[in-house]
Amino acid sequence: SSHKAEGGAAQDTSVPVPASTNPSDWFFSPASAGLSPAGMSVGLSNLLGTHFIQKSNLRTPVAMPDRFAGAVVAVYFSAHWCPPCRQYTPMLASFYAQAAKANIKFEVVFVSRDKSEGEMHEYLSEMPWLALSYDNPLRERLPAQFQVNGIPHLKIFSSQGALLDNDAVSKMTYQNLVSWSKGISTVPQGGGHGGHSHSHSHGGGGCCSASASAHGGGCC
Repeated sequence: SSHKAEGGAAQDTSVPVPASTNPSDWFFSPASAGLSPAGMSVGLSNLLGTHFIQKSNLRTPVAMPDRFAGAVVAVYFSAHWCPPCRQYTPMLASFYAQAAKANIKFEVVFVSRDKSEGEMHEYLSEMPWLALSYDNPLRERLPAQFQVNGIPHLKIFSSQGALLDNDAVSKMTYQNLVSWSKGISTVPQGGGHGGHSHSHSHGGGGCCSASASAHGGGCC
């Protein structure tokens, strides 16, 4: 019995003691955090693929499953030629940094509507998140699949690949991020999985992305 007690004591000492009781540290319960998947879910990988680039590695897409495990994921349709996009990107980057400070896992995947790979890479240099490579077929397929007709445009998905918001450009608030982190959808009643989107930035208006790479787009 003494051996069992020693084993129990050793096991008890391995239990981590919470470093903080700050509510911002507790959006996920300790049990949920411990049970988070070790990699990218099948739902997300089916949607976005598994390999991505970022500003520090533009040439060779790599798998980064830990970036997606248990994360709220925003898919960001944008282009450098679109003035409202250039205005919105720094706002989203600030929100991205604030989410990290609040210990909420939030990842963004940039789907470029730029007219060349060079323009995309220049724009990506301003972004702290991931992107589909310019030659990735999904870069053209996703805007058609989701009927993205205006940019900037943002769709929110759970870590399992479930759509949580169909048009979130004007909905990037702390309260909504907490809801999304719990798997709560903010899609309006009657909102479909695709749906037409005339995304509106904080500057008003947006850019038409239909055939953008061929025709240069324009303001909607």
